[in-house]
Amino acid sequence: MDAYARTFGIELVPCIQTLAHLHNALKWPLGETVKDTADILQVGKEEVYTLIEKMLCSVKESFSTNRVHLGMDEAAQLGLGKYLRENGYTKSSVLIREHSAAFEICKKLGLEPMIWSDMYITANTGGSYYDVADDTDCSDWEKPDPELGLVYWDYYNPDQEIYEKMIRVHQQLSNKSSLPEVLDLERNITKLFQDLYLHPCGTCRMQKISSAGSILYRLDG
Repeated sequence: MDAYARTFGIELVPCIQTLAHLHNALKWPLGETVKDTADILQVGKEEVYTLIEKMLCSVKESFSTNRVHLGMDEAAQLGLGKYLRENGYTKSSVLIREHSAAFEICKKLGLEPMIWSDMYITANTGGSYYDVADDTDCSDWEKPDPELGLVYWDYYNPDQEIYEKMIRVHQQLSNKSSLPEVLDLERNITKLFQDLYLHPCGTCRMQKISSAGSILYRLDG
């Protein structure tokens, strides 16, 4: 698949999960040694980073690109399972930074990592992903490693102003932010094409952002 994509000048970037959305993997016996909650890995545990390194080695062998998407989105219960019982409460924004061992593995393997941005935003605001004031100042926020790319995802917002606001927040958080248009193929394709292509891309052009891409996927597994 990677070689076929390259014949058309397409860079195929692997997107895996290295924090949450791992329920199906962690339900097996291996999960007992690495999980915090039913679908989240336990930050700071040595076995977790051994597992992640094996995953990344597999990715490196399978793709020609040196870029990799580590996922790390929607870990709402981060630090509230085994981690909490063993270490006490720690803010999720701090735990995300502590999970930077995954990024160090990428550097060791010559990979350039990126993650979904929602955990950095929600951990700093205490609200929902899009619940950010128009004049938000992120100077005092917990920020990602400067070499870590942040990727903005959006399923449904129809208003250009929301994209402009979120882009401003991303630019304050990281100089390696990018904006994909996420299309859920199970929904109304015509409406989503209008909302998620025209609005984000037009906004990107006005904000002089060139790192925009497209992700198409299905929710049925």
